[in-house]
Amino acid sequence: MDINLSIVDQRLDGIVQNYGTLIANTLNVDSNSTNISLEDSTKIKSIAFVLLCVSTMLELPLDVAV
Repeated sequence: MDINLSIVDQRLDGIVQNYGTLIANTLNVDSNSTNISLEDSTKIKSIAFVLLCVSTMLELPLDVAV
């Protein structure tokens, strides 16, 4: 895995960990459930990527971008 890709992936994992419940509520997914489907987890990570892009491009903290 490329080092840049690894850094972005770590950032996405952190965003999902910190804001995963909020993202899941937006998607109407039960984030406390142990059996989140692969499709739902992909959607959650995709939204985390959008949040990272918005935060970076608009130079906003993640709290504001959410």
